[in-house]
Parts: sequence; structure tokens; C-alpha cells
Amino acid sequence: MLDTSGRKLFHPRFPMSRLPQIPGSSFNKVQYPSNIDSSLADAETHKSPSLPLYPSRILAPTHAQNNYMWISIRRKFLMIVSVIVLLMPSVIFVFEIVNAAILYNQMQSGIAHLQAVEHIFRGGSNSNIANYFDTNKLRQVQVEITTAHADFASLSDRLDHDGSIGLVSSVWPAQISTVRALGHIAIDATAAAQQLVKTAIVIAPSVAPALKKSSSSKDELSPKPYITPASFQEINKALDAIAPLVHDISIQARGLSLDTLPITRKQRQAIASFLPFLPVLDAGLSQEHELRNMLGWVIGVDGQRSFLVEPMDRAELRATGGFTGQFGELILNGGHLAPMKLKNIGKYEENHTAEGSPPDKTVYPKVVGQSAPAPYSKWWPIANFGLRDANLSADFPTSARIAVDRYDHEFGKKLDGVIIFTPTLIKQILHVTGPITIPAYKETITENNLEDRLHYYQLNNQGVRKQQIIEHVEDNQQARKLFTQRVTTALMSTVMHLPIDKLPAMVGEMLHSMKTKDLQVYVTNPQLEAWIGKYGSTASLDRSTNHDGLF
Repeated sequence: MLDTSGRKLFHPRFPMSRLPQIPGSSFNKVQYPSNIDSSLADAETHKSPSLPLYPSRILAPTHAQNNYMWISIRRKFLMIVSVIVLLMPSVIFVFEIVNAAILYNQMQSGIAHLQAVEHIFRGGSNSNIANYFDTNKLRQVQVEITTAHADFASLSDRLDHDGSIGLVSSVWPAQISTVRALGHIAIDATAAAQQLVKTAIVIAPSVAPALKKSSSSKDELSPKPYITPASFQEINKALDAIAPLVHDISIQARGLSLDTLPITRKQRQAIASFLPFLPVLDAGLSQEHELRNMLGWVIGVDGQRSFLVEPMDRAELRATGGFTGQFGELILNGGHLAPMKLKNIGKYEENHTAEGSPPDKTVYPKVVGQSAPAPYSKWWPIANFGLRDANLSADFPTSARIAVDRYDHEFGKKLDGVIIFTPTLIKQILHVTGPITIPAYKETITENNLEDRLHYYQLNNQGVRKQQIIEHVEDNQQARKLFTQRVTTALMSTVMHLPIDKLPAMVGEMLHSMKTKDLQVYVTNPQLEAWIGKYGSTASLDRSTNHDGLF
């Protein structure tokens, strides 16, 4: 205590600036202790005071402190944004991997169900066409195809509407476009397969027994029909239903770029081999019932059909492409193809009595003294004329009509058409089927040795003698063509049991052979003959008078 002017001045023990601040108070306001009793209690217990007894002032943050706080918040925000930006590609990448895995699994699931269909048909003891009309197997196939259709439908929907795939399409447009097109093709193809299987289930009760009966039947002249008129109507209904689907497939296939897809070479070749037939199939189905009715006529839905078949030996020149020294009758009844046997024409139209081979007593008298029809009779130099001489004209329809007339005259049977072919066609078929074996002769026939082996057994005395021994035939004229007959039978059997995946290649070879005249076809049905001519495959001469030519 100090005396100043008669007054006593009080100096506090602690300066005001050193007084503690009370937490929780507002800035720049005088604060009073809220609990004085606690200080008294502390004094009584000789403890240091817990709260000050005097008011204090709380200092506000400075401008620098405010700036620091703002910068700190901004940095945190920028850091969070940076982390999100850095992680976003990884998140998107993971999402796309998951999405791609889902799409891949859907595709593999659909393919697996289609492969199951192939396994169902190939399973069991039946290896012939009757296997495809087994009702139990057809119902199993129906389930597999329906499931595959659902998988492909889901896959195609994702490919068309997934935003991420749309983004990828801007980088790989050709690949994504092809994948989307294949997705649509898969939907249409499985939908068409559903309809065909449904129809097969309907007609199976009538087709399957006929197929099983024919396998043990030896009737070559009148085979039991597979397809009845009622079954043919059901087939037509199915074809009407799938026609729009095939048309859509044909359109989708135009934009395919198979080289851009990560598929195997075998898969690419399988798809590529099928594509050329889509326009033909589409055109055939779009012609309403015209083409189908013609096909029904060929297979004998409304009655049995008979076609003369003659292989041509191009080693001996003839107007149509070679000598027709063999012949056979191809009989079709309701889609049932009877076994065909080739015969040596010399046995019927030539006299080889001196060689121990007398002529046929019924046919040969009808040939002797016959002359070629006009206008060929003016120069025909031989005293007889028969079926073997019928291919006089380079215009195949003309030669075919002569052959039909001669066959009716000599054998008393009406024909519905003529089919002739060169060894080149057989070579092309062997190229698809692979080599065939003739066990009795221990021979393997390939596309490279075909003509050589045929000529050996037809023209070489040792080959003829070998046939006589193996076939137990003494007649030279009859024995000469027996090896050729075995080759033909084995080849036809191979073609009839050809796997479905090889059929497009087989059809392609035959269509090509019609263009090159290695396969020539004539039918008595004017509508069908005109249709064949429309595609330039009748092997007829151009008789138009508006340009020069040579005959």
C-alpha cells in the first residue's frame, strides 16, 4: 500500500493483462466467474484457486489467423478433389472389367447351350438323320436353344444400351459395330431355331418311323416317303415364320468385319463360310411358296420322282463334256432317296458275245437298227442308236430330252429329269468329305487319284480281272464298272451322313460345278427348269440373234 495525496493506492498482485481468460465466453466482453463458491472452497482447503476472481477480456483471432484457417480448408478441399480425380480412372476401370466379365459370361453361356445341342444330337447309338427326329432329344434341344436365346437377348440389349460401350465405340467403331451385329444375328438365329425345332417335334411322329423303317428296307424301286403332304405344310409354315428373321440376319451380316474381332481362325472361317449363303437363303424364302413348291416336286412330296444320272468320262470327247458309259436311276419319294446303282451301258446296248458277254435280250433289240433323231440322222454313221449316244448336242437341254426319250423307249420308264457330271465334281466333293475307302479292294480314293483308279479298273485288263475275282463275276462287261459302283455308293453314303457344319461347303461346291458345267441338270418341270435357267446353270447354248456366235 502506498500513500499518495492522502490516499492509499492498491496495487493488484497480478496485472490485468495476465489474468486468465474464461473458456466459452464471447470475444471482447467482460467475463465474470460463474462459480465463486469454488474459490472460497479452495481457500478453505489451501488450494490454488480454480477460477479467477476478477473479470478478464478474450482476444479475437487476428487477420493472419483467419487467412491461415481459410487456406487450410481450401487445401483440404483440393486434396479431396485430387484424390477423387486420381482414383476415378481406377474405379471406372474396375467397373468396366466387371461389366466386360458379365458380357463375356453371357456370351459363353449362350455358346455353351448351342454346343450342348450338338452334343445331344451326336449322342446315342443313332448316327443317321433319324437322330434329328427323336422327340426326346428334340425337347432337350428346345430347352437349350430357348436358354441360349435368352442369354443372347440379354447380351444384345447390354451391347446396344450400355453407356460405357457407347463410349468405347467411339474408339473402336468397327469392332463394336461387328459385335453388336453378331448379337442381333444370334438372337434371330436362335429364334429361327426355336421355330424349326417346334416344327420338327410336330412332324417327328410321322417322319421318325419312316426313317427307321427305311434303314432296314431293301426296296430300291419304291422307297417309303419321309415327308407327307401334311408334314410339308407344317414345314412351309415354319419357313414362313423364319423368313423375316433370315432377312434381318442377311442385312446384319453385311456390316460384319470379322478381321477386327479377337476370335480364332477356325471360328472366323466357320462364320465366313456361312455368310455367302445368307442372300441365297433370304431370296429363296422371300419368293413365298414358289421355290418351296418346286423343291417339294423334286423330292417327290406329291409322288415319286425318277432322274437319270450319268457320269461323264472326259477322256473321250462328247458334246456335253464326255462319254456317258454308265447310268443309274435316282429315285426320290417324299424326301426318301433310294439307293442308286450305276450300270454299264455296254451290257445293254453293245454285243460282246465273242468276249463271253452277250447283250441284254430286252434292250438290245430296241437299239439295233435305230437312227439318231433329226437333224442328226443326216450324218449319223452307225447302224444303231441308243442312250449312250444321246448327248449329241452341246445344248444340254436338247441332249437331255433325247436321253429321256431313249430311256423311255429302251427301259419303258418315264423320267422327270437328267443329271450328268464329270469327275471334277467328285473331286470337289472329296475335297469336302475327305478320302473314302473301298475295303474290298483295299483302295483309298482321294481327289488326286480318283480318275487314275477309275480308269485302271475300267480299262486295264488286270483291273478288270481283279473285279471279277472280288465280285465273283465272269462277265467282262459287267465286271468293268463294279469298282466304280462301289466308289459311287461309298461317296453317296458319306454325303448323306455329312456333318451339318460341312453342308454349306458341299452346297457351295455343287453350285460352283453348275457354273463350270461339271454338273448339268435338266428337269421336265417347266417352272423349275426356268428357275435353274434364271441363274445361268442349264448349260444351254445362247441362241439369241442380236450378236455373233459359233456353233
